[in-house]
Amino acid sequence: MSFNVPIQTYTFSKTKKSFVSSMFIPDVKLYSNSTGQHIVTGVFSDITNSKYYISKSTDSGVTFKTILEKTKWNDLHTGSHITMSDDGLNICVLNNGSTDTNQIIVYYSVDGGTTWNVSYPMATGASLSIVGEGIVSSSNGKYVVASIRNTTTNIVRIYYSSNYGGNWTISASTFPTGVYIAGQLGHRTSNLAMDPTGQYVAFASLNTGTPGGIWRSGNYGVTWTTATGEPTDSGYNDIKAGNGIMVALTSSASNNRVWTSTDGGANWVHNSLIPNNSYFKVFIFGKNIVLGNGTTLYIYKNNLKTGTSYTSLTLPVPNSGSGYFICSDNSLTNFFYISGEEANQFLYTTTSGSIQRNINEIFKAKGTNAAAVTGYRINNSDLNNAFAPLSDGFSIGYNTGYTVNGNDLSTIFAAK
Repeated sequence: MSFNVPIQTYTFSKTKKSFVSSMFIPDVKLYSNSTGQHIVTGVFSDITNSKYYISKSTDSGVTFKTILEKTKWNDLHTGSHITMSDDGLNICVLNNGSTDTNQIIVYYSVDGGTTWNVSYPMATGASLSIVGEGIVSSSNGKYVVASIRNTTTNIVRIYYSSNYGGNWTISASTFPTGVYIAGQLGHRTSNLAMDPTGQYVAFASLNTGTPGGIWRSGNYGVTWTTATGEPTDSGYNDIKAGNGIMVALTSSASNNRVWTSTDGGANWVHNSLIPNNSYFKVFIFGKNIVLGNGTTLYIYKNNLKTGTSYTSLTLPVPNSGSGYFICSDNSLTNFFYISGEEANQFLYTTTSGSIQRNINEIFKAKGTNAAAVTGYRINNSDLNNAFAPLSDGFSIGYNTGYTVNGNDLSTIFAAK
């Protein structure tokens, strides 16, 4: 038998787009829609020219255009956070500071950043600050939720909007004092996750002690209740939602690292299929879930149900922790990456391709421990996960769910 197997590969390369600041590390982030066509960056600070701006790409990162620019740091703070609808039209910028430092405002656009309006004030009071990755929205941008903390009392409150960020209401629900601890992995950590419909929202504590845990809303952020099953004495490095699943990463190894919910954040279980690791980041692209530490991305298919079957991708610039962002389309055609290391604040992008290998090259000949040769991949999984030697040591069995040229392996290989 002889046919070609496409082996998917990724190669990172640095683009000419630099985000280096001459004074301090800019809090540059990346946000993309499901196709990867629309990408929005976080606030970049050009200290020399007194400019603070957000850029957007509508051609999958090939070119970027400034869509919002201010001349005062408080008017467009580098600690601001952004959310964008799937069509790239509805964008909200939660500004961490304003000319009046007792007010937090939201810049919102319904035309892709061509024109902007201001929700002013979105929240008011002394010593206000954004909590974690403090704003999320539904896939159409209509429903938006934001988390705000009083830095004096350390009390967190949730605000919600049902008109694309135009108007905001404070939730009547309250959270225990101390669910957020200043400096707990800083503002590069996410504490909010919203499913694509906007109905289900989860809030994860960044506190490494008590009180901790996850709270969830089943009514677009209006009211909140405590979740069930998740560790309540651990902080959370990250939490994301998408495609019917929520994934949370605990910051305590004793409580394991990866927790999942499939009912809108109401109940959580430890995903024992995933090896424990010091994961700082989780990203969800369709059915693809990417876990990241400071050096490597671990790409899982089918909502982590494939267990140890993953593709690893080394980051082009190692990072000391959570200070990096990636984005991609739902099919993982390419990755876009920004390092949190100041000297390497460049946009990196991958080019994906496939290497054709004859079937005879990637399987050992019949004999003891006949099996697929390691290092070759199918459906982004090592072939050893698709094929395994049978008990006689001479034949190769197959697992369903892996395809070659569009055909499941079960239709290519006959049962013994």
